[in-house]
Amino acid sequence: NDLHQKGNAMTEVYIGIDAHKATNQLAYAFEGRTQPENIGRISADLNRTLDAMRAFMKKHELAKEQLHICYEAGPTGFVLARRLIKLGFDCIVVAPSKIPQKSGDKVK
Repeated sequence: NDLHQKGNAMTEVYIGIDAHKATNQLAYAFEGRTQPENIGRISADLNRTLDAMRAFMKKHELAKEQLHICYEAGPTGFVLARRLIKLGFDCIVVAPSKIPQKSGDKVK
């Protein structure tokens, strides 16, 4: 699949999760792209979120080794992050204070 391979190296995919009590918002960007695309808002249920991740991987013919997942630290996503790590995904929790902000951007 030429979309996901460069020479012999596989393209990396970056997924961001904005976790809330009732829903998770997922977005992704393929390596080299600056504008993320929306995967969608899904139930915050752990199994539904994992199902959405698996469906995304299947649709784009990706291996979990190609994915780099991040979640902004907060009270609702640590269970998801721990589960993703346990399943072998590269998942990091990012402190909100460490996320670069453009001048004039509002902090949520």
